[in-house]
Amino acid sequence: MKLKGYTGCNRLMGRYSVDNGSLKLTNLGTTRAMCPIIEQENLLMAVLEKADSYRIAGEILTLFYQNRAIATFRAGAEPNMPPNP
Repeated sequence: MKLKGYTGCNRLMGRYSVDNGSLKLTNLGTTRAMCPIIEQENLLMAVLEKADSYRIAGEILTLFYQNRAIATFRAGAEPNMPPNP
C-alpha cells in the first residue's frame, strides 16, 4: 500500500504494510527541496522508519515503537501544502 504525505517542506512517499496490529513503513523518500529547517525533516523521517505499530482514534494517528508513542498526527490537509503534480 502506498504512503503519501507532506513533511512541511518536501513531499513524502513510500510504502506501508499492516499485519495484525503491526506496522512497517518501507521505501520512504522525499522530494529534495531546500528546506530552512532540514534537521526537523530528518528527525521526522527517522521517527517514521522506527514505527512498528499504530493506533487510530477518530482523526488522530499515533505511531509507536516498542509500545512507546513516538509521533502523533491529525487527519487533514495543510493549508499551504503544494498541489499534487
